[in-house]
Amino acid sequence: GGEGGERRARGFADVTGTAGVDLEVQVYGEALEALERAGPGLVAARLQYVSMPKVAQAVAGLTGATALTKLSLSHNGLRALPELNALASLPALLHLHVTDNALAHSALLRPYLAFRLPRLQAFNDVPITDADRALAQERFGPVGKMLAKQVVLGHQQSSPRFAMALLHHHLETLPSLPSLRTVLANAYRASPHAQRLHAHAASQVVGMLLEDGACAGHCLDSLHTVWPGIVHALVEATLAELEDEVDLSPLIDS
Repeated sequence: GGEGGERRARGFADVTGTAGVDLEVQVYGEALEALERAGPGLVAARLQYVSMPKVAQAVAGLTGATALTKLSLSHNGLRALPELNALASLPALLHLHVTDNALAHSALLRPYLAFRLPRLQAFNDVPITDADRALAQERFGPVGKMLAKQVVLGHQQSSPRFAMALLHHHLETLPSLPSLRTVLANAYRASPHAQRLHAHAASQVVGMLLEDGACAGHCLDSLHTVWPGIVHALVEATLAELEDEVDLSPLIDS
């Protein structure tokens, strides 16, 4: 076991406990190196005043943390549901806390987490129930099916762009989707500018779909018949802008 802290001008990290038993890392600001050093024995992590892009970056390095069952987020500037997609890559996450964020009081947050994190057992100390999962499926199940249709359509047309956009947006584990990595196994390697375009397209498409996930069930039933065409048209229009050499930097960087 061990205990200690380390200070940096850009943040502070505190490590307590024993690896594989109760090893916990608390990070304030950008002192994320302590997470990497904790290794696979990390059991709990608290990330405070760590921006959501930095949270996603940190999570990407924790895919081998098979003991990490607890994660707490606070003061992260969390404003949109898709920003939580990266958490789906944590293999053992069972308990999640989200406080002091703009999205923390959203009525959609709990069902979205139940939908994206099927192994999650509790959110903010309240157990995830079968009723929560049923509501999650009602709200967001059609979204997964719509996106899956677009991935399959793109694959049939030998166009991996939509799958690349979803992969970039941490949606590879979304229920109903085929394996995006399999779809992209023989795909071209996108240029940095094209990758930025994919990220922008994914944010726009997924954001629009998730907003409509808040609709009542009958709204989703009607949207189910029209959204595939809308999504396809949106992606194609965005890609056409690139082909016309329109500068998308203001949109992407905003």
